[in-house]
Amino acid sequence: EVELLSYGPVESWTLTRQQLVGFAESLDRERVFRAKGVFHVRDEQPAGSDPQDDELVALNYVAGRYSLIDLDIATLGDERTQRGSTVVLMGEDLKRLEDSVNHALGLAPHDGFRHTSRSDQL
Repeated sequence: EVELLSYGPVESWTLTRQQLVGFAESLDRERVFRAKGVFHVRDEQPAGSDPQDDELVALNYVAGRYSLIDLDIATLGDERTQRGSTVVLMGEDLKRLEDSVNHALGLAPHDGFRHTSRSDQL
């Protein structure tokens, strides 16, 4: 299972990995890394586990930003994790992410997990 975590007003859910792994594996990584905005990818693995065997995938919603955790994508470090990388999702990729999460949670689009752009928050 994979946890959909949140910091703030958004609830916390647990999903099966299969519900999000298809989206993670389908990302056009070169294009996503060149896009605009913030999509944070980071490494998070259980203590003592072998990174080569770990298939951990999770999705975080933090302060209006999505964070996809996938050991295959995570490459650079930040203060919170050993490896991570900041990229951006836009347009259809972002819509597919939202739809995937909402479907997994059994939520209608207008009731569900929805991205708020930085400009909307200003």
